[in-house]
Formats: sequence, structure tokens, C-alpha cells
Amino acid sequence: MTRDARLPNVDDGRPHLRVGLFCAVLALLCGCADKRISLDDLAALESSEQGKVEPVQIETQKLPLAEQKRFTVGPMDVLNITLIGAAETDRYAPTQIRARVAHDGSIVLPMVGRIKVDGLDMAQLEARIIEAHASLIKDLTVYVELIGADNTTVLVVGAGEQQGLVELPRNRRNVVYAVAQAGGFGLAASGRVTIHPVNAERPTLSFNLGEVNDVRRAFLAPALESGDMVVVEQQQESAIFVSGLTNRPGPVGISRDGALTLTQTVAAAGGLRDFLSFVPQATLVRTLDSGEKVRVKVDLASVYAGEAPDVALRAGDVLQIPHTLETRFQEWVYGNVLSATSVSVRYDPLQQYNTNRLLARQRQNRSNGLLNSVLINGAELFVPQPVNPNP
Repeated sequence: MTRDARLPNVDDGRPHLRVGLFCAVLALLCGCADKRISLDDLAALESSEQGKVEPVQIETQKLPLAEQKRFTVGPMDVLNITLIGAAETDRYAPTQIRARVAHDGSIVLPMVGRIKVDGLDMAQLEARIIEAHASLIKDLTVYVELIGADNTTVLVVGAGEQQGLVELPRNRRNVVYAVAQAGGFGLAASGRVTIHPVNAERPTLSFNLGEVNDVRRAFLAPALESGDMVVVEQQQESAIFVSGLTNRPGPVGISRDGALTLTQTVAAAGGLRDFLSFVPQATLVRTLDSGEKVRVKVDLASVYAGEAPDVALRAGDVLQIPHTLETRFQEWVYGNVLSATSVSVRYDPLQQYNTNRLLARQRQNRSNGLLNSVLINGAELFVPQPVNPNP
């Protein structure tokens, strides 16, 4: 058997293997193009989104506010009417009349009979009663007091300061007044409220009363009806999520409207891993108000050095500090070599900064020392040595 027959022909497959491997690496490199945006791009995106929020246009005088819309009389209200000048014996003696507004919006007075009062405020009602008595009594004075109103009763539950039934006058049948009547928001409230109408044909409405546009929408919403339920939503636990090269990766608690800087978030996650001899790059994943999710490139070294802004992170952000080939190698060396020899390496950005300054000062001192040496040696050529008088 010849030598060629005994040995396998390995050269036939290797060129194809090398070509396939090259193509795979090339495809991998082409598919790994960095599609992250910069911090400046993120700031521009958020600024443009804020500019897109159009304020809700409202006419203040038409808002259903107690200050803008006076209380008006309606069916089933109980009124106390005082007439001065109607008594036969004593002209100035007050005459008290108590009347309930009927379902058709009218009341019945002894001397004039039935008059329409539905939809009138107190001043208009007093003028209507005087007008009805004009042919009978001159110089009549009328004072009307609301004794019992047919209030709207709604149920407030959830994270409000108080829970239970609240009664709302006719000019305050609004979710903002309902929450205020229940004592306002509790400590655990998120600011969001949801109206569940008792009438199934009416839609369920939600408002974030911590946002001015939603407050405007809440005031423009249809009036509450008796039996409606107002739910004050509880604030959900929120966090910034940290993964990768920190000592305690995981969620970092934060309030819904709060913020932590990037360095504060890393510190809260236990700081960077001990074996790192440099500050790696990171990726910030953020969901914009529009719902778009963006990936932002963050140069942690520049942030720690003060050369880049310490960007503020908010609830829901994800900070990724991933491994690289270099960090994997450092981790292996730390776990298999340095740990065995009790050598510890820990990266401290402040210490690194101070070390760099010290090295720069030493280099400057060496340069100054060389110059001083030259000057001193040159001066010694012209300065005579002292002579001892007593040899």
C-alpha cells in the first residue's frame, strides 16, 4: 500500500471549511452593526416628543367648576323661602315657606301657585319669586336658602385618603371634586383615576390627574351619576433594571416620578465587578412616551471622568453592561490566577483619576528637576569653593 493510500486526504475538505468559516465570520460582523443611538440623539428625540404634545384647548368660563358654574335648583331639592313684606299685620315680619322642587322643576307658593324654578341659581330664583308676587305685594324682599339638595352619590375606592360614598352637589359632579371630597390622594396613590359608570352604556374613562392635559379632559368629561364608581389607582412598584457587570444586578427601586443618575444606579447595584481594570461600555434601553423603544450607547468611562453627562435614568429603564471577550478573559484570570495568589484587583474611578494626576505631577517634577540640575551645575562653574582657614 502506498503512502498516499494509507493517509486520509484531509486537504480536500479544508479549503471549503476555511471558506465557510470566513463567510460565517463575515456574516456575523455584518449583522452586528451597532444600531444604538447617542445620548445627544436621545435628548433630541425626547425634546421633539415634548413639542408634539398639544395642550387641550378649553374655555374656562364653560368649565363645570363651582367657581364658574353656580349651583342651580333642580328636582327634589328642598328650599327654605323667606318673604319680608308679605305679612298682613306686621309688614317687616318674615314669612317662612318650605318647598320641595317637583319632578317637573316647579314649586308651589301659597299666594301665586305653581312657578317654574328648574335651572335657576339662587339670585335668579329670588327674582322669579318677586316677579310672581309683583301684582300682589309691593317692595317684597325674598331670601332663598337651600336646605337639602338632591346630591349625586358616587363610590370612591382605591388609594384615596378615604374610601366610601361621597355626595356631590349638582355643580360639582366631577371626578376631581369626588377625589377631593374623599380627602384627596393617599400616600400610595399614583395619580391615575378610573371612572366605572353604573350605566353600562357609558364608557369607562381614565385620567392621570398628575398631568395637566388630563386634568383638563377630566373637567370636560360628562357629569358623574349616582352609583358611579371612582377608582383611585395605587402606585405600582417601579424600578430601573440593571444587568451585566455589576456586583448586584437586578431591579433598583425608584419612585414612579423619580430619577437616578447613571452613576447612582450603578452604585445602587453594588458598583462595577471587582475584576474589571477598565470601565466598559453600556447600553441604555428606554421606552419613549410614544411607545418607541430605543437603545442608547453609553460610554461609562467618559461619564465617570466627567467628560459626558451623568444621564438621569427613570422608572422602566434597562441598563445593560454586557461582557466582552476582554472582560471574560479578565474574569477568568481573576477567578483562576489572582484569586489563587490572593491578589485582588478592583477598579476605582476616583483612585484612577488621582493616580493619573500623581503620575503627571511626577513627570512634571522630573522635567523641572532636570532643568534645575543643569542650572545648578552651570552655576557651580562660577562660584568658588570655600577655603578652610585652618587646614
